[in-house]
Amino acid sequence: MAWGLGTIVVAIAVVGVNMNFVEALASINENPEDVAAAIDVFLILLLLFAVFVPASIIYRAMVRNTVYNYAILGDGHRFHSDVNALRLLWISVSNAIVISVTLGLMLPWAHVRRARYLADHTTFIPWGSLDEFVGGVTANVSAIGDAYGDIEGFDIGMAV
Repeated sequence: MAWGLGTIVVAIAVVGVNMNFVEALASINENPEDVAAAIDVFLILLLLFAVFVPASIIYRAMVRNTVYNYAILGDGHRFHSDVNALRLLWISVSNAIVISVTLGLMLPWAHVRRARYLADHTTFIPWGSLDEFVGGVTANVSAIGDAYGDIEGFDIGMAV
């Protein structure tokens, strides 16, 4: 239901922008071939935007699930991610609409909404005692590796 409503809102916005663009170009009255070429370019860019933005969001959700589901920490501590790609797409699109309508005022809300969804669908599955794991990691810490990372500017983390 929400997906259909969002699609209708986006379609009305796209048609409205396209109508204003066509009206603005029609007022030029210079060379009709240039106006037609500009409209073609605009429609091609709109099509590419409508295809690649959802594809990239869906791809990132699937890669995130794969990375977290196969990540092993230490001797067997695991992660699990069950992010639904279409749900994440809906959150991203609706966040973009809300941010646009409020002229950016709801940007923090949108970030928290997305982060909450990702956190709710990410689980840590411990294998054994976490105290032993933390004790083993702190015993193996070397200042040389930390200093080299600072010199080279390395920041190792899971950014997905």
